Amino acid sequence: MAEKAKTLQKKIRQSMKVLITVLIKATFIIHVSYSLMKKILNQKIRQMKKLILAGALFLSVSSFSYAHNGDASYSINVKSGGRDIPASEVPTAVKRSFHHRFPDATRVQWEIEREDGMRVYEAEFTLNGVRYKAEFAPDGTFLGRERA
Repeated sequence: MAEKAKTLQKKIRQSMKVLITVLIKATFIIHVSYSLMKKILNQKIRQMKKLILAGALFLSVSSFSYAHNGDASYSINVKSGGRDIPASEVPTAVKRSFHHRFPDATRVQWEIEREDGMRVYEAEFTLNGVRYKAEFAPDGTFLGRERA
């Protein structure tokens, strides 16, 4: 009986050694997999940052110009205060209100901004040789005028 117990203890020790070896190898494989995934993820993040930077650079450098009847010109380009837009993107109610208040305006440039969460259309124009800015709500409501 004692010999059976010794044999059983020997088999248990061998099994424990095998189990510990398997656990060590599994831990190593998990560590290597984690390190490799982390490295791949960091590369993907760097690539994404480069793509975002390239896109932002492209958008900030590109500018489109449109010609309009008369001496007015329009452009699309992102600015800190808002975004320049062509007259074709300005709501009809806003253009109607503008032309009603300033029928002799020339060199009109439109910009769209957000003020207190509300869209505001700003026209910068020349009237009697003086540059002005006028703001309108999307429904054409006149919000104010100031010298540019």
